[in-house]
Amino acid sequence: MKTANISITRAMTDPALFGPSFGPTWDYRWLPVIKGAWAEPLSATELPVFREVAGRDPPKHRVSELVICAGRGAGKDSIASFLAAYTAMSFNPRTAKLRPGENVYVLCLAMDKEQAGICFNMTKAFFETIPTLKAMVRKFGPDTITLSNRVTIKITTNDYKSVRGRGILVAIMDECAFYQTENSTAAANPDVEVKAAISPGLARVKGSMLIMISSVYRRTGILYDAWKQNYGKPIDDIPDIEPLFICRACGQKGADVRPHFGWEVEARSAKRSGVDA
Repeated sequence: MKTANISITRAMTDPALFGPSFGPTWDYRWLPVIKGAWAEPLSATELPVFREVAGRDPPKHRVSELVICAGRGAGKDSIASFLAAYTAMSFNPRTAKLRPGENVYVLCLAMDKEQAGICFNMTKAFFETIPTLKAMVRKFGPDTITLSNRVTIKITTNDYKSVRGRGILVAIMDECAFYQTENSTAAANPDVEVKAAISPGLARVKGSMLIMISSVYRRTGILYDAWKQNYGKPIDDIPDIEPLFICRACGQKGADVRPHFGWEVEARSAKRSGVDA
């Protein structure tokens, strides 16, 4: 199977690929969001869902920046691990100008070691259980998966010093609302520095993508700034740098799930807990 030619829709739904990990509940909201970000055609039932969630029409081109704000229990780690695995498997090294011995990286940067371990185990499981992906594995490391198509998946904490000096195919900033900010006390890795350290690596790889995926937390930081400045504002006339800003709220299991940003809901919860929202 030529993995570079597999669409993200097929990957997410094919029983021989990631299909068994996702079902009808994922198809209802997550699939339209993912298809829209990759500029794949949406069905008549998917299009209203996308508009409701994103506050805009789908982009005309695959985006270079995707921001997903999702509530607790929405499946963010499942989606982050899927996106890491899919983008890694679909990379075609023949289209990239890599130096001898050079690999490109799919980075997933978590807020702490425990979160990184969860995402790594989920991503690793895809490459252990899906035959097509298993055949691509060259080596498993403590926090890396090296593939035969010259991609290394690395899932670690958000240390801005450790992400420099490499070409980055995809960078996933997992739970980035909880990263330290410049205003945090003893902020060793402020979110703006992490994002700035990633940018040169993304610029080195054609078709790279930055993905921010997180619950909402406070009215400051890169996630909040991205939403405030860009949510629902299409800029299709700049396809090469077009960001897509998605919001999605998810209630507890069995609860009504409605698409809204949910910042106000999270802010009220934070205030009740004594946290500055």
